[in-house]
Amino acid sequence: MINQDRITDDVLDNVPVICVLKDAYGAFVYWNEALNRAFELPADGMRGKTEYHFMPDDDAAAIRNNDRRVLATGEALSAIEFTQFADGTRAAWLVKKFRVVVNEQKFLGVIGCRVANYPADANTSENILAPHLELCTSRLAEVAKSIRPRDYLPPEL
Repeated sequence: MINQDRITDDVLDNVPVICVLKDAYGAFVYWNEALNRAFELPADGMRGKTEYHFMPDDDAAAIRNNDRRVLATGEALSAIEFTQFADGTRAAWLVKKFRVVVNEQKFLGVIGCRVANYPADANTSENILAPHLELCTSRLAEVAKSIRPRDYLPPEL
């Protein structure tokens, strides 16, 4: 369902892990409530924006490189990625990335959770993420099927 600012999914909005769907350009087309809670997101929304709009360039570049690799190869990726919150605090995230193709349109699915005490808690984070992986993966594919190009604005090239 499309809300004024974002596409919503009641199932994904109630999981405790972040779920994101990006277009082939790396722009956000879907994000769940867990992402809203984890980050101080821009007041004008996320749709059509990339990490570069709300993260330091070094963090955004590392994330984007992983995104590009998954989109180009189609191979799923599990990685630790780092972000910085608005207050300057650094955080590590365990993310699972995968390509979703719907009607020849490529999307990037991302599921992740914060690693509270990196690197010591990396296995704990894997245990938090694992039970939600199958549900989130299948729901993100369903969300991708519902997206029409007019549902989001691609980034300026």
